[in-house]
Amino acid sequence: MSQLQRQNRRGGERSTGSRHNMKISILVANFEGARSITLHDTEAAASRALMAFVELHWAIRFDKEFIEMPSCETERLRQFFADDRHSYIIAEADLSQLEEHIDTARSLAPRLADRSGSDP
Repeated sequence: MSQLQRQNRRGGERSTGSRHNMKISILVANFEGARSITLHDTEAAASRALMAFVELHWAIRFDKEFIEMPSCETERLRQFFADDRHSYIIAEADLSQLEEHIDTARSLAPRLADRSGSDP
């Protein structure tokens, strides 16, 4: 555990990761029985990707009835995802702990390989 994380657990300043900002935004969109999962550097990028997804699928979503795409993004999202079969979520994940586990595994791997090579 890094010093920054120890300070954070004791109520000190909040850290953004062990060495790097390891946060990503995940967009999951469910539409017509299919699921799209994309990873983005920022929440803003995930939001832009969501709007691009809606614009790309608008005609398919409303093919039997002509509904003009609203100019307001909030209204566009509301109309597109009004049907319970369609949904989306934008979530943030912190991968800094994953990075620490990978680093630990890398440091242990040579020692474990040496041990397994010495066993008959």
